Amino acid sequence: MNSFRKKSFRFWFRLISKFFGMKNNKSIKAAIFLILFLEIPFNVLFSFGEKGPYLHSTITTEALARMSQKKSYELDFTCSYQLWYMSGENDYNPTFAKDKTYHCDNNDLMGCSWRLNQLLEKAYTATNKMQALRYTGLALHIVQDFYSHSNWVEIHNFSYLLAEIESFSKIPPPSYIQTGYFPDLFLENPQAQVDCYFKDMSAIKSYIHGGTHDCLNKDSNFTKRGMLFAENSAMTLHELAAEYSIRHSVKVIEKVFNKNHTLKLCYRPKVSGVGCNTMLLRNLESTQN
Repeated sequence: MNSFRKKSFRFWFRLISKFFGMKNNKSIKAAIFLILFLEIPFNVLFSFGEKGPYLHSTITTEALARMSQKKSYELDFTCSYQLWYMSGENDYNPTFAKDKTYHCDNNDLMGCSWRLNQLLEKAYTATNKMQALRYTGLALHIVQDFYSHSNWVEIHNFSYLLAEIESFSKIPPPSYIQTGYFPDLFLENPQAQVDCYFKDMSAIKSYIHGGTHDCLNKDSNFTKRGMLFAENSAMTLHELAAEYSIRHSVKVIEKVFNKNHTLKLCYRPKVSGVGCNTMLLRNLESTQN
């Protein structure tokens, strides 16, 4: 067994015995074998990231609906669909999926901010509306991931104070703001990684050494962090992170449309409520989940 496997084995032994209270060494070793040698992904065992209920597409759909409610117009279906589709592209494009700056991972908040500003600048200046919407969708994903992958929501709870993510590249955020490391193995100190799973709400408001993506993320109501209830609320942290993401997404979309006049080609008169095209997008969203 090579040194990486040995470190991985020790990490999983500690985590499984503590997390599940297993005392039988044979049972623990069997579970580790499944993970290391059959290569069952960590998130398959401990989370259901695609179960939501809030996905990137869901958040973007709701952001478009709220924007439409405030306006006398809505976006045509083609423009709405482009934003809806591209807000998930960061996960499906192999290049973007591996780049931490497209997901605010590895506690690289300055890099995340730089990438967000790069995409927004392209969205502001694009002369082709579909290209502008493409860059906007990619930017939305970054903003949405920030709230799910960081401890911002735990710190600010129901204040709904939005993060100045665009400013982080010039003015670093406070040191207690953190996003998790991905991939999840933090082998330099496996005990610290294990301990992260057992931190209480007050501890998560500070920087946690060994905090990995799997420990910190609120991507669904089925992750360990996402399923916890927000303070003094029946709302889960996943749902609260989604609310922050929706509000910030509305802000981003409105700013891009105000700066890029080419996007006015997307405007259509609104019939009622959120608009027909937004309702179509909601129906499309429901068929995907």
